[in-house]
Amino acid sequence: MRAWTTFPVMMLLAAFALSGCAGQPTSQAPTPLSTATLTPPPATATGAPTSPPATATGAPTSPPATATGVPTPSPLAPSPTAAPTASPVATATVVPTVPPVAGSIGAEILFLRGGALVALDSARGQEQVLADAVRSVAATPDGRLIALTRGVGDRVEIWVLERNTLALRQVTNNALAESGPGWAPDGTSLVYTAAPTLPPALSEWETWSAWCATAEVRRLDLPGGVERTLGQGCEPVFAPDGRRIAFVTPPTEPAPGFDIPTAVNSIRLVNRQGEHGWDVARAGGAGETDGLVVYAPSWSPDGGQVAYQRFVGYRALVDVNLTEATSSYQRRSRPLTLGAGWEAPPRYAPDGTRLAVSGYNYSDARGFTGYDVWSTRALRLGIETVMELPFGTMTMDASEIGSQTWATAAAWAPDGAALALILPEGWSPGLSAYQPRFPDNRRGEIWRWRPGSEPERRLATGVDFGSPLLWLPAPPEIRRSDAGFALAVPPGWTTRIVAADYLIADGPQGAAIAARLRAGGPPGEVTALFPELLAPGARPGDTLRLGDGSTLQPVTGAAPNGAPRAGALHLAADGATAALYLTTPERWPLEQALALALLGAR
Repeated sequence: MRAWTTFPVMMLLAAFALSGCAGQPTSQAPTPLSTATLTPPPATATGAPTSPPATATGAPTSPPATATGVPTPSPLAPSPTAAPTASPVATATVVPTVPPVAGSIGAEILFLRGGALVALDSARGQEQVLADAVRSVAATPDGRLIALTRGVGDRVEIWVLERNTLALRQVTNNALAESGPGWAPDGTSLVYTAAPTLPPALSEWETWSAWCATAEVRRLDLPGGVERTLGQGCEPVFAPDGRRIAFVTPPTEPAPGFDIPTAVNSIRLVNRQGEHGWDVARAGGAGETDGLVVYAPSWSPDGGQVAYQRFVGYRALVDVNLTEATSSYQRRSRPLTLGAGWEAPPRYAPDGTRLAVSGYNYSDARGFTGYDVWSTRALRLGIETVMELPFGTMTMDASEIGSQTWATAAAWAPDGAALALILPEGWSPGLSAYQPRFPDNRRGEIWRWRPGSEPERRLATGVDFGSPLLWLPAPPEIRRSDAGFALAVPPGWTTRIVAADYLIADGPQGAAIAARLRAGGPPGEVTALFPELLAPGARPGDTLRLGDGSTLQPVTGAAPNGAPRAGALHLAADGATAALYLTTPERWPLEQALALALLGAR
């Protein structure tokens, strides 16, 4: 199916022509954002923390992966009201909260207000402050654990919040500024960027290049507190199967007219040890669409694709950017959509068929600023669209299903039925985007949006400009057997106790999860421990060792009634317990990240 459309920025060219500029544009400096403090924020606080752009130090040489010891993180605090241990370089406190009642937490939207992390129950409309002085946030696929970067200035460390208990602990302590944490699906490891300074609060090509050139990609195994450098670069993200990591290598060559590296880099894939790396996408710094840099990788839910951004550069009075995707198994890129300026990582819908892209035209030649240079687009993947560009036509492998001017961030609902958007305070449907409406960095609002229609309902107010946005599922409930081991059960699943040493929970469309003691179980292969779920003859795949010493193996086989099954087997590090997640082979690729999170939640 193919449709024709025009290059979206072409509608703005008449306005851009007023600038009369040629050659490389001068970057518009973003309005500074206020700095958060490490105390509970007042209700009137505004803005999100900021940092100065990093100074480039030239093209770095990628070192081999090295492991360094960091202070072993303490266990989760037994009381959620206990103050976390402060870093020697930054004093931090958690805003006092009341622990939620087990099973009472629903789907929640996370955002910043005055630098404090707020959780909004999207169904009940109730809010709860979780922590102060937060810069960025990430969650495990089951929504059970939240990683936060917290601190003042460039003294920023990573903390982990347990959502069911609100227990908070610091897990890094070094002289660098951590940013952009991302979870391994099993919840035992984090990847993040470590650099002398934080990334620019509002990135653009030059300042981002200078910052990424000073940065390195690290992995932290939480149980042992070992921090490993995987290579020079930034913006790492774990694959849904937990076996691979994508990150951005730093620019290595100066673009024409620049003295620092601002071109030629790649999106690189490595294993958990930082080994066997190869470039899944490259920017060569030449040609109409080759681009100066690639950045902002994001995995599809099934792990088969990596979407990312390609900064093409100055074309037709605007900085052109392509959103692309490639197979994660071979270098085979295809364009999805085109925007102006700098773009955030693409966000896949849970079913993998749609994508949301947010970005801002920092060099807007009309002189627009604030929210007026921002927009979010929603795409349907796999529908070809031919776009007219200033330098020719290009066939995109996606079709736009909705767009919203002024939206600075977007997050898919856990069921994929809608998105949460951040829009400026005072926004209302029907406003024209052809004149400045919201030129400053005022506080924003969160709205529910179904692409193809106007945002339909305001969900929250007082949101920091530039705030991150996450929409988390209700966390699983940890249920314990009479023998003392645990099983993480998603909301709505039914638990049946087979024996003191055996728990099974049944989910939708034939999904099931189970755990049991291995000692005293039936003889034979480990898969024989779950005869109610898996018939003899199941085939385990290659073993993956996790950060806590436990192992994961993919499993294919059949249920006792002969129905095909696929999933994963988890063995505890001490070999005492085994856990199994099974679903249909068709659903397994989309469920694997959630499955690994649940299996690792004990």
